[in-house]
Amino acid sequence: MFRPPGSTGLIPPSHFQARPLPTVPRMAPTWVSDIPLVQPSTHQDVSERRPDSQRPQVVMWEQDVSGNGQEPGRRGRSVELEGSHALSQQAELISRQLQELRRLEEEVRVLRETSLQQKMRLEAQAMELEALARAEKAGRAEAEGLRAALAGAEVVRKNLEEGSQRELEEVKRLHQEQVNVGVRRA
Repeated sequence: MFRPPGSTGLIPPSHFQARPLPTVPRMAPTWVSDIPLVQPSTHQDVSERRPDSQRPQVVMWEQDVSGNGQEPGRRGRSVELEGSHALSQQAELISRQLQELRRLEEEVRVLRETSLQQKMRLEAQAMELEALARAEKAGRAEAEGLRAALAGAEVVRKNLEEGSQRELEEVKRLHQEQVNVGVRRA
């Protein structure tokens, strides 16, 4: 690599000197205010809720001005504890929400399976109904055919009966004539 002209490659001693800490207190990350501190309870009575002044809040992380600059002072520790407590509450809330999400996803999966099974059952029933309708239609057609055959057989039976009746009358008449001819001869 090429060094710029006049560069000796050494780091100046001022680079290693301690720099003063910034005097502006550090603010909590902006995303902390977006997450609710406590999960809202739907079954909690309004009179049981704590007023906003009693809720733990994360405002800022800062060092106590009476501290020696090495350790956080008393105030810094209490704010850190409140922040830690709020973060653990938020972690609990997220954990509960994830569990609820998993439970709801499982319910959706079960409902989809149930819906699919019901759809399959309904399709099978529809196919059975179609088969029954076809069988009923075929049965009606067969019944109509049988009725027509029965009507034809009835006509044939009547014709045979009338023909038998005429033959019987003819035989009686012939028999009567023979009897009359035999009586005349005697």
